[in-house]
Amino acid sequence: MKKVIVFVFFFALTFQTWAIADAANPKSVNAVNVNGKFIATDVSPIIKDGRVLVPIRTLASLGVTYQWDNKSQSALITKDKDQIKLTANEKEAFKNNKAVQVDVPVQMIQGRILVPIRFVLENFGYKASYEKLRSILFIQDSNYKVDQENLQAEDLQAARQAAISLPVQFSFKSLSSLEKPGANKEYTYIFPRGDSSRYMYGNNVGNTVVEVKDGVDV
Repeated sequence: MKKVIVFVFFFALTFQTWAIADAANPKSVNAVNVNGKFIATDVSPIIKDGRVLVPIRTLASLGVTYQWDNKSQSALITKDKDQIKLTANEKEAFKNNKAVQVDVPVQMIQGRILVPIRFVLENFGYKASYEKLRSILFIQDSNYKVDQENLQAEDLQAARQAAISLPVQFSFKSLSSLEKPGANKEYTYIFPRGDSSRYMYGNNVGNTVVEVKDGVDV
C-alpha cells in the first residue's frame, strides 16, 4: 500500500467560520482565496438567495476602502475614482450617484456587515467565482495569473499550498448534499508521498481526487 501524508490546511479556520453561520442559518462559505492566497475573515461569508455575501472588512484585502454610516445603515465603498453606496436591506444601490439594482442587499448578521461580493467586485473590475465542491470563494483582479513556479516549487509544502489554491474544475454533477450546511465543516487534503501534482479532498460528503494539469485543478 502506498504511504500517504495528510496535509490539512486552514482547519482551525473551518471551525471558527461555521460558528456564526450555523447560528444565522444561511449556508456559509468555507474559505476565501484572493489572487491565489487564502485570507482570514472575521466571520464566514454566507450564501443567500444564490449570492455570496462577505464581511465588509474583507474588502481591505483588495485595495478597496469603505465607510460605514451606522445612522443610515449604509456602506460607501471606494476604489480609485469609483464609488458604490449600499444600504442594509435595500435592493437599490448607487454607483457614482447613479441608481442600480442588486439581487441581494447588505445584510447585518450578529453585528457584522456583509455585502454582495460579486456586485461590488465586478463594478471595480475584479472577478469573483464560487467553487461548490469545496465551498470556496475565489477573487482575482484583472492582472492575476497562475504562478507556475509555485506549483513546481522544490519546497513541497509550498507547492501543495499552491495546488489547493487553484479552483477545481469538474464536469460531473456535484452531489446535492454539498448544498447542505455543514458539508465542508470538516475537511482534509491527502497527497501521495513526495507529490504535489494530485491530491484527494475529503469532507463530510465523500472524497474527490484532483489532478493539477497545466496550472489547472481538474
